[in-house]
Amino acid sequence: MDKDTKEDDSWSNYFRESGSTNNKNNSSKEKKFNYTVFISVSLVLLFIVFIIFKTSSLGDAVTGAQIAGLNEMSNVGESSANEMSGSEKTLSKTSSSSKASEETSKTSETNESTSKSVLPSNNQDSLDNLEGYSEGSDGSKEVDQEIILGTYSELLHSLIDLNDDMDNPVAKAQKITEINSLVQKIDNFAVANAWESFGMKLNGKSTVDDFFEFITIIAQEGQKDDLVYSNFIINFLIIDKYWNTDYVVEFSEALTMVNHEVENFNKVAISSKWEEILKCDGKCNEKNRLLFEIIGLVVKQ
Repeated sequence: MDKDTKEDDSWSNYFRESGSTNNKNNSSKEKKFNYTVFISVSLVLLFIVFIIFKTSSLGDAVTGAQIAGLNEMSNVGESSANEMSGSEKTLSKTSSSSKASEETSKTSETNESTSKSVLPSNNQDSLDNLEGYSEGSDGSKEVDQEIILGTYSELLHSLIDLNDDMDNPVAKAQKITEINSLVQKIDNFAVANAWESFGMKLNGKSTVDDFFEFITIIAQEGQKDDLVYSNFIINFLIIDKYWNTDYVVEFSEALTMVNHEVENFNKVAISSKWEEILKCDGKCNEKNRLLFEIIGLVVKQ
C-alpha cells in the first residue's frame, strides 16, 4: 500500500515537473514570436513612413519644377510680346517707308508723263506704242476701251479704202502699212492671224470674199469689246454669203435683223443703198460696191 502510494507520488511529481517545463518552453516561444511580430510591424511602419516622405519630396520637386516652368513660359511670353511689338513697330516703319516710296514713284511718273507730253514731234512715233493704254491701279496696262473701239473703226475704213486702191500700187502700199499698224495696235490674236492669212493674198490673188471674211472676223472680235455696229456687219455679210443658197433660215434671220437696223438708223444714204441691193435680189453688178459703201456709212455714224 505504501509502496503503491510512493509510486503514485513519484509519477505525480514527474508530470508536474514535465508540465512546468512545457509551460516555460511555451512562454519562451511566445515571447520570441511576439518580439518577431513587433520587429516586422516596426519595419513595415518605417517603410511606409519612408515611402510617404519620398512621395512628399517628389511632389515638392514636381511642384517646384512646374512653378519654374510656368515662370519660364511667362518670361518667354513676355519676350515674344516684346518681339512682336518690336516687329509691329518695324512693319509700321516699313509701311510708312513704302508709302513714301510709292508717293515718290507716282510723282516721278507724273513728271515723266508731263515730260513726254512736251516731247518734240520727231519722238511721237515712240509714243504711238503707248496710245490706247492707261496705267492700272495694280501697275498693269489696261486697254482704253474708247481708243480700241476707235481703232476697230479705223481698221474697217482702211480695208474699204484698200479695196478701192487695189489698182494703185502706191496707195495700196500705204493702206497695207496702215492696216498692219492698226492690227498691231488692237493686239488681238484672231485679228492678227486673219490679217496674216489675208495679207498673203494681196499680191493680186485676193477676192471680194476675202475682204468680207476678214471684215467679219474684225466685227466678231470687236463684238467682244462691245463694238456697237458689229452685230449689224456680221449679219449683213451673212446675207451676202447665203443669198440664193440653201441656207434659207440663216439668210432670213440675218435679212430680218439688217432690215430692222437700217430702219432704226434712219439715214437716207444707208436706206437708199439697201433698197438697191434688195431690188436686184443680190444679183446686180453693183452689189459688192454697195456692200462696202453701206459698211463704211454704218461705221462712220
